[in-house]
Amino acid sequence: MTPVPPGSRRAVVIGYGNPLRRDDGVGWHVARALAADPRAIGLAVIAAHQLTPEYAEDVHQARMTILVDAKVDGAPLPPGYCTISAVEPPPAEASASAAGAVSSHHCTPESLATMARDLYGSAGPVIVVGVSVSSVAAGELPTPQVARAIPFVVDLVLQLARPCGAASSGVSAVRAGSSMITRTDRLSKRYGGHVALDGVERAVP
Repeated sequence: MTPVPPGSRRAVVIGYGNPLRRDDGVGWHVARALAADPRAIGLAVIAAHQLTPEYAEDVHQARMTILVDAKVDGAPLPPGYCTISAVEPPPAEASASAAGAVSSHHCTPESLATMARDLYGSAGPVIVVGVSVSSVAAGELPTPQVARAIPFVVDLVLQLARPCGAASSGVSAVRAGSSMITRTDRLSKRYGGHVALDGVERAVP
């Protein structure tokens, strides 16, 4: 884990999942790959087994937070497809009434963003990159389809993080907010759609 210095306002990437359950650990594997990638200089990268409340302070301090996780719910997609979505915390009044429901051991992207805002006063944009999976059975290695996608997911995260200082040259800037993400040039302009590199929507890879 790379700690986030107070006031640094750089992007934080948290890749999480269980690396002992095949594709469920894809976020963890992406974070490990990012941590070893020289293009990720300037990012704070965390590989975790799950989201926990302790990361709320990191989210508060970050200019942008990118969460990478296995996508196991919603409409089924081919293994290796990615989706991008922005997290919108509920209004402060609603979050206060639901505060007691947050587990002390793990939380959702929405509850993590809400805690960062409510406990520390603010939270930058939080983006979730979900990677569609093939198997979450016991096993230490991702399935071949998801393993092949990991380098592409790393590239995607670097493109999303570029406005916050990631050293990924030659990639268009991405503007992100709590309610929209604009992806240009090599990234699809569709919000909430599947990742499309080079202007063609396709599986990754």
